[in-house]
Amino acid sequence: MDGRLSQFDHWPTGTKLLLILSAALLPLGLALAWAARDSLDAANNANRAAAEQEGRAVARAIESLVARNALALSVAANGAFRERVPDPCAATEQSLALTPAIAKRFAIRSPDGTVICSAGDFEPRRDSVIVPPGDIRLWVSPLDRSLNYRVGIAGGMATGDLTIEELRGAPAEVGPGIDALTINDGSSQLRVIQGAQPSQKVEPIRRAHGIGRNQLRVETAVAGGRTKNFRHIRK
Repeated sequence: MDGRLSQFDHWPTGTKLLLILSAALLPLGLALAWAARDSLDAANNANRAAAEQEGRAVARAIESLVARNALALSVAANGAFRERVPDPCAATEQSLALTPAIAKRFAIRSPDGTVICSAGDFEPRRDSVIVPPGDIRLWVSPLDRSLNYRVGIAGGMATGDLTIEELRGAPAEVGPGIDALTINDGSSQLRVIQGAQPSQKVEPIRRAHGIGRNQLRVETAVAGGRTKNFRHIRK
């Protein structure tokens, strides 16, 4: 022990100071490294939470778009039946023209499902789907790549649709980081937004959100930016 102390006494002062400072700063360095790792984990968790919130906002935007169009069609068609006009589609179309940002393609059916008329080059589908007054049915139409909604009204039913272009407009403002968006009704799906292939380092946050009383599932993939760790920084 005394020999080792004697050797240390003969070392240059600068070397001894370096060793002493290194030993004193080692615990501080370890504490800082641990705190930095905790900060990175917190940042990554915040990024993930923000991505999940964005996915939920996109699903709500799609649901709001469908509800707004279905309600407008229901009100307009109900009005046409109440007035007992000879051409309910013309009267419904005239009412919808007064409402901005509402789809104008639709068909009106009798209570037994028989098509009475249609407007906007709408091609009626699913004759067997009967919807009682006040109810709504939602489904994906793969043939014309659209989302269909059918509402029950006093005197019959009205069916409208939303195209991919119209659906893409809903999440444009609330979901700028959306990487992929698919609407699924359990048997058919509609790819509204198809993003690029995900990076090997950053996998998008994928979630499924039920809308329309769970008649539809909105599947989102949102790019969740990951904070670089020390390994990435060294590269």
